[in-house]
Amino acid sequence: MWVGFKSIDKINLVDNKFIVSEITKAYYLCEIKRYNESNELLNKLLTYKSKYDKFIFKSIGENNFFLKNYTKALHSTEAALKIDPNYDDAHFLMSKIHHRIKNKAEKHKHIDIAIELSPDNIQYQIKKATYLHDSHQYNKAKEELERLEKIEPENSHLLYALCITYDNLRKREKFNSKVSYALSLYPNNSFFLELLSLKHLREKNYDKAILSAEASLMIDPTNKDAQDKLELGIFGKNKENRDSSYQVFLTFAAILYVILTIMTISDYLN
Repeated sequence: MWVGFKSIDKINLVDNKFIVSEITKAYYLCEIKRYNESNELLNKLLTYKSKYDKFIFKSIGENNFFLKNYTKALHSTEAALKIDPNYDDAHFLMSKIHHRIKNKAEKHKHIDIAIELSPDNIQYQIKKATYLHDSHQYNKAKEELERLEKIEPENSHLLYALCITYDNLRKREKFNSKVSYALSLYPNNSFFLELLSLKHLREKNYDKAILSAEASLMIDPTNKDAQDKLELGIFGKNKENRDSSYQVFLTFAAILYVILTIMTISDYLN
């Protein structure tokens, strides 16, 4: 519990404003990755059996999704859908959960329901496009993402999906251009900084690759891909230094050989 808030245990009557404020606090705890604390607060709110229960169940499902407890995430999200079968965001979450547990049929079923319920929600459409990408239908994914880009050209999720898709299609110029554009909009985004590190690695600019990966990890220390890029950058730089040292050695050896040869010839002539 955060200092300054009245304890939920001391509230006897359902106060809608109070519940909304506590749900908001739970959302904030989720945002800062304190998922267990968020769930603890949300589970207490369920004891009131308020009109917000579907949001609470869905939020618990979301926290469990981030905690990678997919069984609990499914149960909570199913509870939200039992209250409201047309809850689009719960269908969206169900699709993401089934994606993680590799239930292909349910994944597609729920994302299609979410899009049918909210056809203007671009996040749902982006997710469906990324499913095309995940099934190696890169060109179809590219076409759909580029269509969506015309609607929301500054959507960070869309830009990231496009970068990854261009990368898998080996469209390096488009990849580099899109990463630069994304960083002009979101300079402190850990994922785009990690992609910048990848760009520098390909150019064998290991110093910049290391700096970009370190910047990414400063923002999100859990970004495993950025950690991988950092290690590759350090490995590349060390190899480059070893190769450089070896080249210096070979050059020195060649010069020494020439000097010794000249001395030998000079001795011979004398």
